[in-house]
Amino acid sequence: MIEGFDNAPPLDTGVPAELQLFVDLGATGADEWIDLKGAVRLRDYAATQVSALANELTAIAEEGDFERHRVQASSEAFVAGLLGRVQQRLFAALGVNPRDRQSKR
Repeated sequence: MIEGFDNAPPLDTGVPAELQLFVDLGATGADEWIDLKGAVRLRDYAATQVSALANELTAIAEEGDFERHRVQASSEAFVAGLLGRVQQRLFAALGVNPRDRQSKR
C-alpha cells in the first residue's frame, strides 16, 4: 500500500505486507525522480535504482543477514512502489480518482 497525498488516494500495490519497506523505498525513489524534473529518464532511473538495491541485498545475503531468495521479491516490491507513486502523481495531475472508476463498475 502506498499512502495517499493531497488529491491522490492510497494505492494498493498488491505486494505482501512483509515487503512494505521496499514498497516505501520505491515510492520515495519515485518522489526523488520527480524532483529531478526530467533530468533523468524514468526507465534509466528505475533500472539503476533496482540494480543498486539488488546488489546491496545480495551483498547482505552473502553475509547471512538476508535470505537470498527474497532479493527478487524485494526488488519487485521496490518497482511496485516506484511505479505506483508515479501512477498516483499522474492520476492526481490529470484529476483522475481511480476509486471513482472502480465504483462505477
